[in-house]
Amino acid sequence: SGGRMTGEQLFLRYAFPCAESRVIRGKLDEAHLEKLKSLAQSGGQPNRQLLRYCFPHAFRRLREFGKSQGLTDGAWWSLETVRCFWRQHHGHRGECQLRRVVVGSVEGRLVSAIFNDTQVKAINFYNLPIRVGEEVYLHLGVVVEKAES
Repeated sequence: SGGRMTGEQLFLRYAFPCAESRVIRGKLDEAHLEKLKSLAQSGGQPNRQLLRYCFPHAFRRLREFGKSQGLTDGAWWSLETVRCFWRQHHGHRGECQLRRVVVGSVEGRLVSAIFNDTQVKAINFYNLPIRVGEEVYLHLGVVVEKAES
């Protein structure tokens, strides 16, 4: 989509890498996974009910974060608030940890990056225009957005 991204679209970009493991754990069905995948790849506008159903924990934490910032219902879906929530207040450790990395090489959708002096592999699932030397955020090995956004 050529226009400015919405908070819901960015939320899905960050949350989508978790979708497959939710299916494996029986928390999400294949039909919902396909719907999320097509929205994520096409840049479609996901509705909040779908996001709440598919990612209840992140949805609830975003709401709590918004309230802690003094925002009213709905206001926490602004692009800025969603971005801030994922980048700074996403509590996961280990695999689900959000990583800020420097792009080392790009070959098609395969990206190699450096994180804490370690090389990590990632996939540019959303086809972002990234170049070597740029900083990007990764979630579960998926490039979500550029750091300077």
